[in-house]
Amino acid sequence: MSRHKTSSDRPGRGELIVASLVGLPAFALFFLSLLGHFTDGTPFGSVLSAVCHRIPDRTVELPWGRMGLCARCTGFWFGLFSGTVLAVRRVYRPPFRAGLPALTPMVADGLLQLHTAYESCNALRMSTGFLAGLGMAAMFFGKR
Repeated sequence: MSRHKTSSDRPGRGELIVASLVGLPAFALFFLSLLGHFTDGTPFGSVLSAVCHRIPDRTVELPWGRMGLCARCTGFWFGLFSGTVLAVRRVYRPPFRAGLPALTPMVADGLLQLHTAYESCNALRMSTGFLAGLGMAAMFFGKR
C-alpha cells in the first residue's frame, strides 16, 4: 500500500528558501572547519574568524592539523545543518519551544568558563554546540 504525500508532508517554497539560507552556510562553515586551520589573512581564514574566536586550545586536533573553528562552533554549525536537513526532509521536527532549552547547556558551559576557573573539555564543547545547533534549527523549522 503506497502512502501519498500531502502538502503538509512536503516543505513549501518559503521553507526551502530559508533552509537554503540557513543550511548551506552552516554546512560550508562545518566543512571549512574540517579542512583545517586557515590563517587569518586568507579568504577562508577571514570567514572563519568572523564567526569564531578560534583559540587553538579549544580546537580539535585532527590527523591533518587543527580544525578551523573551535569545538563548540564546529558542533553548532554541524547541529544547525543536521537539524535543517532533518526538518526539511520531515524526518524529525520538534516543536518550536524545544529550541530554547536546547541552547541552555551551551550558554551555561560558556558562562561558567567565562566567569569562573572552570574549563570544559572539547568533547563537552562540541556536544553542547551540536545540541544548540539542533535547538536553533528547531527554532527555525519546528512545529508551531
